[in-house]
Amino acid sequence: MLNPSVEPGEVVAMEVPPGVNRLTLKRGNQTLSTSEVDATGRVLVTAPNELGNYGVYFGNSEKQERMLHVNAPVKESELVYTTEQPALSAWKRLPVEGKESVEKEKESLPEGIRRLIFQQKYWWWLLLVGGLALVAEMVCLIWRKGKAHV
Repeated sequence: MLNPSVEPGEVVAMEVPPGVNRLTLKRGNQTLSTSEVDATGRVLVTAPNELGNYGVYFGNSEKQERMLHVNAPVKESELVYTTEQPALSAWKRLPVEGKESVEKEKESLPEGIRRLIFQQKYWWWLLLVGGLALVAEMVCLIWRKGKAHV
């Protein structure tokens, strides 16, 4: 049985049933590697460099016999707690304690962000004016239709 945590490029020794002379590693229909079986019934397979699941085929068979799972190295999953990082301090917000601190926070925003916030108000007004224009158009059409039937 294969180790489920094979890393990219790792060499894996596999045992195959008697009478098998070749082992093929495939992803979908694409053959990635073919390895010859030695006299002891073992074969060395080099794991592909891409992460994913790969089918293991014996001899010329089209039947998948095993799976080879190539996972990221274990060290990439080791998370270590650090007390302070530069990026973390940039994300922290000061507590709001009154109107003065809100004004200070507003003034501390970069000019580009303040301009974008200001422009957002215009979008709401444009949406409102557009909606009113559509309602006015609808009222005019209803009024014209009513006059045409009289």
